[in-house]
Amino acid sequence: MKSLLVSTFFLVLFSCGEKTASIKTANLSDFESGQIIIVKPTDSKNLKFNGIVESDSGKYFVSELTNKYELYDFETGLRKFSFQIPFDGPEAMKRVMSGTAITPAGEYVVFNQIGQFHSYANGSLNRNIQINLSKITKDKFTQISKGIGNLTKLGTGNYQVVLNPFDMMDPNGGFDTGFSAWVFQIDIENGISCVSDFFSPFDESFHDSPSATLTLGAINTDQEEYWFMFALSDSVYRIEDCKIVQKQKLNSLKESTYYPDVVTRNGRSAQWNPNPKNHKNIKLFYDSKTSTYFRVVELPKKISEEDIKAIELRTASKMKSDYQILIYDQQWNLGSILNFTVPEENHLESCFVHEGIFYLNQPNQNNEDEYVLIKYDLTKTTI
Repeated sequence: MKSLLVSTFFLVLFSCGEKTASIKTANLSDFESGQIIIVKPTDSKNLKFNGIVESDSGKYFVSELTNKYELYDFETGLRKFSFQIPFDGPEAMKRVMSGTAITPAGEYVVFNQIGQFHSYANGSLNRNIQINLSKITKDKFTQISKGIGNLTKLGTGNYQVVLNPFDMMDPNGGFDTGFSAWVFQIDIENGISCVSDFFSPFDESFHDSPSATLTLGAINTDQEEYWFMFALSDSVYRIEDCKIVQKQKLNSLKESTYYPDVVTRNGRSAQWNPNPKNHKNIKLFYDSKTSTYFRVVELPKKISEEDIKAIELRTASKMKSDYQILIYDQQWNLGSILNFTVPEENHLESCFVHEGIFYLNQPNQNNEDEYVLIKYDLTKTTI
């Protein structure tokens, strides 16, 4: 498959359309506006922030790890709430601890790959439902997508789930390119209400590529629209009632490249590395204050496939990585591109946008007592 701010700035920027001359580029660092210091509790050394929530009790940064979420005060950086799903007992997620969650303040909703739906309120289980997924998965190993927007609340008692069908135990390649049940909806009173029937844009050359089944999504809260992307694609899809109702090919200024993953097999064991020549969608956000979409893309690395094969996956993941934030208006016209780099031995751990402020974790965090988020004010951009 071939290489697939409420400011005056935004009004001017996007009125120019998609002409290349009107697309502005700059470094994200030009818009740094301060830092947020999070105080690390002694029992939570690993933090990963993915957003901000507000409730009557206050405003909080949300840190989410596997089946655990915490709330940190927006002003003081102190932890105010922490909850870890039990590993056993009546409130546990049985067998599988790799489910997914959405986290309004005080509520933690989790759905896992064996069909367990749990809702926890203020750290206590208040709903436990078992959803039969066999008609969707056809009893094949299927994961819940780990990407942003993988479990969304559509309304009272209604949720949308995004799947990842890659089976790492299949020695012949874990991606059935004929898979079509990427999205389904749950009515917690009546079970599954709809299932999608659309295919990915990938051909059989991607049958052994986990990157091909990675997806991400964002909700336009102003228009009440859900938009969905594959990690290795320039197209965005609007999903409604499990159907594609709109498709848009996105401009990224330069042509993007998408190739199968680099796979090394030894009998039944395998190591998968993302192809260093690929562009890869990492995050997709919608910001209501600026009425814009933010698409975060990892750029190709300057390393050969042969060199990638020669190093361990953990080592490869710590290489220096270059990224772009592509900013689109509500009609998906590209207005600006912001560049940034994550240095070697670091990861893009925390990355989200809220009210026109883009947040990233500070690289090289060596303080055991603090976690630093860098703020970039994109409402005051003058590029």
